[in-house]
Amino acid sequence: MSDWQHDSSIDWSWVGKFDEFEREAQQLRRSVQDTVGVAESPDGLIEAKAGVYGEVHELYLDARALREPDAAALAEQIRDTINAAGRDAQDQVRGGMPKYVAPDDDDPAELAFGSFLGLLGKAAKETRR
Repeated sequence: MSDWQHDSSIDWSWVGKFDEFEREAQQLRRSVQDTVGVAESPDGLIEAKAGVYGEVHELYLDARALREPDAAALAEQIRDTINAAGRDAQDQVRGGMPKYVAPDDDDPAELAFGSFLGLLGKAAKETRR
């Protein structure tokens, strides 16, 4: 080992803070990944489940929805329902992590990186103490 590793004048307490930071960051990541939002079209014929980033987990179309003569209108309803499910998932994450996520931030990327950057800033502040 190097001499600097045995130097008693160096405060090594900050190392434990980074272990705590890493555990908390992993927990946040899992929480975001596992969150699924649900939405239903106004007529109740379309239901979607989507993740925070808009990935579709499930899509249910009632047979009556397929009778829509306007394919573009049906596609729009499907898209809107999936987007609403994604927003629901994002709202769940925001509500569950108020100390890491700004409640008015609509950027899904902020849910991934904002939390991480917030934790990093918190760890950096604590190491300076």
